[in-house]
Amino acid sequence: MKLLMETYNLARSYGIKEALRMLHDAGFDAADVSLYRLAPEEDMLNRPDRCEYARSVREYADSLGVSLLQAHSPFDMKYGEPFDMSNKAYADIVYSLEVCSVLGIPHTVVHAVKTPREDCSVDYKEYNRAFYLSLLPYCEKYGVKIAVENLFWHDKKRECFFGLFPTPAEMTDFVDSLGSPWFTVCLDMGHTAITGLDPETYILGMDKRHLGALHVQDTDFLGDRHFLPYSGKHNWDAVCRALAKIDYCGDFTLEILHFIDKYPPELLPAALEFACHVGHSLIDKVENSRAEAAAPAADA
Repeated sequence: MKLLMETYNLARSYGIKEALRMLHDAGFDAADVSLYRLAPEEDMLNRPDRCEYARSVREYADSLGVSLLQAHSPFDMKYGEPFDMSNKAYADIVYSLEVCSVLGIPHTVVHAVKTPREDCSVDYKEYNRAFYLSLLPYCEKYGVKIAVENLFWHDKKRECFFGLFPTPAEMTDFVDSLGSPWFTVCLDMGHTAITGLDPETYILGMDKRHLGALHVQDTDFLGDRHFLPYSGKHNWDAVCRALAKIDYCGDFTLEILHFIDKYPPELLPAALEFACHVGHSLIDKVENSRAEAAAPAADA
């Protein structure tokens, strides 16, 4: 299991290549390339030379020894917009699949489209089944999987959260209904925490055939905090045991935007090194739990 971190904060401030160098220097094994809301000069999707630029990024990552193993596609699609290339938000998702192919990234997270929660006549699962299936030809063309993430609606009026694919059974049934190996699941541990299930409970309801990616973050169970593990209230021993129990085979991706964005430039290297130590410690917990479960029982 390799340790990744998303590049969003670092790439916005320093550019994607410098972000990769900083992750390498901190000790991360690989990167989760954020392909959304970047500065124009760093926006690989809307540059006329996007494939050439993506190729240069891959070559730079290779020179560092940093693998590019996951990505996050833009998430600007709005309910009612067309599922075709006339819609820029949709086109950007397609371009992200193309760029991932050039970067050598096997899967990218593509958010479901949030339908109007208050409109009971709209079935968000049926709507998003059509959305994801419209992208299937591009997955096949570029050889890149889509990871479906558990999301949430934030009800600001009532100050609470409602989940999209809030249970492992609903998520599994939805991905199975797509009927294609080009779709997998990304579990965001913060999202499940604020929509009713502890991360370990959601994990234990999944299986390794479906669960292909993680967004690892900590929360106080009151908001989508994107804290470094152990900065909130998640039970990390239980999370690691759960990943070991289902024999999770993917990677371990820290999505800790609101840990990183607290530090000034002079402290960022130390903060990244600490985050890396925490991530590797959690991976060790998973592997130790896996080994303990596989070991023969001692004779009485």
